[in-house]
Amino acid sequence: MVVQLIRSDKVYQEMLKMPVEARRDYFRKHVLEGFRPKFDCQKIPFEDPEFDVFSMLGMMHYLPEKIGEPLLEEINAICSEKIWEKSLNLLETIYQSYIHEGILPPVSHYNLTLLLGRADSTVLALSEGLIGDGGIPGYMVISLVPNEKTLDRLQAVIAHEMNHNIRYQYIKWSQDVTLAEWMIAEGLAENFVESLFGPQYIGPWVKKNTLEVVEKRIKPKMKDKLNLSGMQAVLPYIYGDEISRIQGGEQVDLPYAAGYTLGYYLVKYYLEKTQQSIFQATILPAKEILKEVKEFWD
Repeated sequence: MVVQLIRSDKVYQEMLKMPVEARRDYFRKHVLEGFRPKFDCQKIPFEDPEFDVFSMLGMMHYLPEKIGEPLLEEINAICSEKIWEKSLNLLETIYQSYIHEGILPPVSHYNLTLLLGRADSTVLALSEGLIGDGGIPGYMVISLVPNEKTLDRLQAVIAHEMNHNIRYQYIKWSQDVTLAEWMIAEGLAENFVESLFGPQYIGPWVKKNTLEVVEKRIKPKMKDKLNLSGMQAVLPYIYGDEISRIQGGEQVDLPYAAGYTLGYYLVKYYLEKTQQSIFQATILPAKEILKEVKEFWD
């Protein structure tokens, strides 16, 4: 296994010394280039005057031209060698754990970086300043507003994304993803986090919804929608109305991260009922998990 840490911290530091007009090319070359196959897979143009990776990043992150002295504290917060070393060690440990369970992931090279998120981003605020993107095998981008709380949770979010990375080496992801698949993938990732770090590190995308909300509001709404497909159609059920509204999507009367929360409880029910390990469950098709938990919906 090879883990390449794309040291965004050093790039941010270097950009502070550079003319503003030179920064985008520098950032594109030294950070984003390492994730070009991911952007290609997601159909996000790498360089385009109409819409490209910077258009997408600007929704939630500080763009290169906005990096300045007021962000020194945030930049310094992700410069710690310990943070990067812990991240590297965690990914190597997870990879070896899957091998120990008899699962040899086909992808052996993984790129990881940390990007400075904007504190005024509604999506980041809902996620309490920390969010990950790891659905494309071999690539993980973590976005954060660095502070004591987000840095403490950082390893848990990396583990969540690595679980996605492993799953989607065995399960084919497509733009026609079903609600069942997406929901179960998030549930697997959070149960994986819990297995490594304990319940205190379960993310706000699960904790913000009470069991009563799950039983009375989320579960009834989702029960007959599991075969719904297509990212745009499924997104409101996964992220809830607030994020769907921001992204110009449909309102379906669901709270923040409804699909994450329900996925967590469904997968937990499955694991407890079957005594299957979280490692083996990671690579199972959604339909195999669903057929074992029919009574979960009662």
